[in-house]
Amino acid sequence: MNLSITKILFLFFLSIVCTNCGNKIDKKVGIIAKWKVIKVGLESQKSKTDTLLPDPNEREKDYKITFDIRKNGSYLIQKGLHADSGKWSMSTDDRVIIFISDINTKDNATFILENISKYDMILSVQENGKKETLTFNIDDK
Repeated sequence: MNLSITKILFLFFLSIVCTNCGNKIDKKVGIIAKWKVIKVGLESQKSKTDTLLPDPNEREKDYKITFDIRKNGSYLIQKGLHADSGKWSMSTDDRVIIFISDINTKDNATFILENISKYDMILSVQENGKKETLTFNIDDK
């Protein structure tokens, strides 16, 4: 069998592309989980990033925030004693997540999906000239 250099290179690049396709996470499926906030970062136009990350022993005490994003399009967010629930949806380009509260329209929120993997997620929101970034891990409790 006589393969030309062009065919060999084509097959090589095709194998790389197919390998990377297998590692790609479907964002709409990937966000369906119970997530806990492990880090909150604030960035304003005046200053660079100010990360509010307590020492690991205080992390659980300071950030008792969980997002339970469900397959049926509903969600439950718990922040300390405050809870919110409603419906979530994603933009067609899988970059924006919208939470519409059933309880209080002031709790409606639109987040940019910065990054997601099997066990981690980063969301950000712009408000009053400040960008807030929330880093999540899967809540395995």
